[in-house]
Amino acid sequence: MTSQTYDVVIVGGGAVGSSIAYHLAAEPTFDGTVLGVERDPTYQKCSTALSWAGIRQQFSTPECIGMSGYGVEFYRNAATWLTVEDKVPDLGYVENGYLLLVDETKGEQAKANYDLQSEYGVAVEWLEKDQIAERFSEINVEGISAATFGYRNEGWIDPMSLLNGLKHKARHLGVHYANDEVVDLLQKDTQVQGVVLKESGEVRSQWVVNAAGPRASSIGAMAGVEIPIRPQRLVTFVFDCQQAVAHHPLTLDISGVTFRPEGTGYIALIAPGSDENPWSFEFDIDYTVFNRRIWPAL
Repeated sequence: MTSQTYDVVIVGGGAVGSSIAYHLAAEPTFDGTVLGVERDPTYQKCSTALSWAGIRQQFSTPECIGMSGYGVEFYRNAATWLTVEDKVPDLGYVENGYLLLVDETKGEQAKANYDLQSEYGVAVEWLEKDQIAERFSEINVEGISAATFGYRNEGWIDPMSLLNGLKHKARHLGVHYANDEVVDLLQKDTQVQGVVLKESGEVRSQWVVNAAGPRASSIGAMAGVEIPIRPQRLVTFVFDCQQAVAHHPLTLDISGVTFRPEGTGYIALIAPGSDENPWSFEFDIDYTVFNRRIWPAL
């Protein structure tokens, strides 16, 4: 660290924090100094590294649709915007689409979402039951009434390639990074004036950005602000098939199981119920979830 005073300190050096750092540094009207603070430089248990890095525009609000649209544009132009000298980032963008299956109980809401997405220019199709069977013959359509298929601008990227590209470009533009942990905030009355780092001590700043992911609530608590964010384990299972399956889009089944291709196999998950997974940073895996809930749906 070359200075103990910055204009902006960003708590969290993952994809969100590094994106903020890059966008600040790349903004022509911003001439301030930026420090990104990341507690785990290995990113081993960082949300970015563990992410599916999905890209979709099938949202239920105009704001999320708009933000996702900007994200798609950013990923498509990453080779230009994030290039540093001769190092061109490759995000490994796979545009296989999102297929969201719908049962009768959620048909009305799904249709409303589809109408909104169509109004805002999202490349999405409404598929009736017989159309699903025709387009995706490997799907058992029993219990399925319809589906929405985002056939363009939806897919996934490699999350660490994105993070590395953002950090490399941000550093090139003058952003500093500290491998340290924020243990307190510097405050005067109701104004946050910097952070206290576990190893490096006080760093004063005009602005502190909370990009701490699942730890955002603990940073907020330092300023007396309650943020309704808590960590929850969401296990991804990797599997392959004895026979090749020609199914390419990320698919959300009516059972709640989500799966998509990954390499030569597939990955799958299901959101845990309220009584199945405590709010904690535990990373233990309950393998019975795959056999009890995921595999039957697959």
